[in-house]
Amino acid sequence: MDSEDRTVESRIAWLASRAHGIVTRGELLEASVTPTQIKRRVKRGDLIRVHRAFFRVGHQAPGVEARYHGTRHAWEQDHEREREARERGDEFRRYTWRDVVEDPEAMIRDVGELLGTPAIAPPQH
Repeated sequence: MDSEDRTVESRIAWLASRAHGIVTRGELLEASVTPTQIKRRVKRGDLIRVHRAFFRVGHQAPGVEARYHGTRHAWEQDHEREREARERGDEFRRYTWRDVVEDPEAMIRDVGELLGTPAIAPPQH
């Protein structure tokens, strides 16, 4: 790898580090990565096309954030909405699928406390 390739790789890595491994063609072009350099990296598998003009950098397995949000812009919008809601005093709870399926009573109790209402027992099967 020559020094020009290392410079291109470092710019791509920097972009990817800001967005859960996802970069856009526009971001690459703004970072002075040429269309030829993009094509070469797609062909080598260093850039993996996930949508039109969106690439995952470096490996096939996407991170959870990348799969959920799809693009850096969507991720940034989500975090901006959450920040604004926290500034208003809103509270957040995060639950996993396991919480919902294996221990719904605890989750329902938690949500009830958050809303200031008594917990409602889930239906028994």
